[in-house]
Amino acid sequence: MQGWGGNIQKIRIDPTSGAPLAVIWDVELHNDSASASARLHHRSPDGTEGFPGNLEVTFTYTLTRDNSFTIDYRAESGAPTPVNFTQHRYLNPDGHAPGDILGHELR
Repeated sequence: MQGWGGNIQKIRIDPTSGAPLAVIWDVELHNDSASASARLHHRSPDGTEGFPGNLEVTFTYTLTRDNSFTIDYRAESGAPTPVNFTQHRYLNPDGHAPGDILGHELR
């Protein structure tokens, strides 16, 4: 992905508002002729914020050469525990300078 320089090893993501901690995520970048992606992985130990089980979490953000953008969420726990991920990023496909997105249509 242009501008990332390929040297990002870890990234900090703040959890939901009001949570007492932020976590460090391992980052793996992938780039080929069809797509570019960033795979973020974090292991949350049993008992973190009161939740049971070791939780392995992976998010993969992919941008294809034909401008398709996907986010893949994966989580696995060693014990029954609630998991509910979402994202609230809004992207303007025309870039940041052209103005509002009122004329855009999603398919």
